[in-house]
Amino acid sequence: MGTALVVFFLFSVLPGDPAQLLAGNRASEAQVEMLKNEMGLDDSNLTQFMRYLNDLSPVSIGTEAHLERWQSTLKASIGDYYIVLKPPYMRRSYVNGSLVSQMIWNALLETLVLAISAILLALLVGVLFGIWAARKPDSWREQVLTIASASGMAIPSFLSAILIAWIFGYLLGEFTGLNMTGSLFTYDVYEGRELLSLKNLILPAMALSIRPMSMVALLVRNSMKEIMQRDFIRTARAKGLGERVVIYKHALLNAIAPVVTASLTWLVSLLTGAIFVEFVFGWKGLGHIVVTAIENYDLPVIMGVTLVVSAFFVLTNWFLKVIYPILDPAVRSQENSVRA
Repeated sequence: MGTALVVFFLFSVLPGDPAQLLAGNRASEAQVEMLKNEMGLDDSNLTQFMRYLNDLSPVSIGTEAHLERWQSTLKASIGDYYIVLKPPYMRRSYVNGSLVSQMIWNALLETLVLAISAILLALLVGVLFGIWAARKPDSWREQVLTIASASGMAIPSFLSAILIAWIFGYLLGEFTGLNMTGSLFTYDVYEGRELLSLKNLILPAMALSIRPMSMVALLVRNSMKEIMQRDFIRTARAKGLGERVVIYKHALLNAIAPVVTASLTWLVSLLTGAIFVEFVFGWKGLGHIVVTAIENYDLPVIMGVTLVVSAFFVLTNWFLKVIYPILDPAVRSQENSVRA
């Protein structure tokens, strides 16, 4: 409810008039006022918010007119009103009249595929470079990693996307076979249907992975340096275990907890950061519908996307609280001692 309150009133105070935008510049004041009345924009902000909250709630109160747009599953009548059990209703787009929930659902798959691919690439490369630097502490390897990671964290996602698209999609396009723009599904005119095109995922995933990759590399380097000084590592070496076994089986497993925590947090951040990358590469995910909604002042779509991303943040934080004690034995033992 708190997120819905902030989102609703934040967009309510923005300049602009959706009714005027939809009616067009040639519409009369009477036509604009009529449209405002139909959209419920002539009521007070508090009334509009309570109505919006009623639409979002899984248990709502409404009339026959509400039942048609809510797509209710269960209902119980109380006089002229109904208590309804339903999925959250995010209303319809001002521009095309489509259900906002359906628009988000259609675009969410492509954004999730892009974000997950980017975080997996960041984990793979970041962990390897972090281990590479940690094996030779206080050497030139650490200096190279520090400079590269700082540069990767500093560069904005949209700038890295433009550079990667220009270099690998334009200058080296003949050698890489990659396009500057493209989405997960492309329409094949010969077959008359959309086909999966995974090669279009490579460049946007590279661009989106640079910042989390830099963060992962630094986290692994720092955690590995600390753990490599502990007694159980010395014991493992004294037993004659190979360096690979010591590093990957003993040190890395104990250093992975903060990396997993940060990566899950970054995964949700990538859902919003992907907007700029998607715009550069023409990727038809949440970024595509958000940019289009901003251009057309389509508030239900913008608010719906904001609420969905906020929900991902809340669920991820809850999941981290559950999984972190499992990943980190020190936290688990600390919790057990507090309970005792």
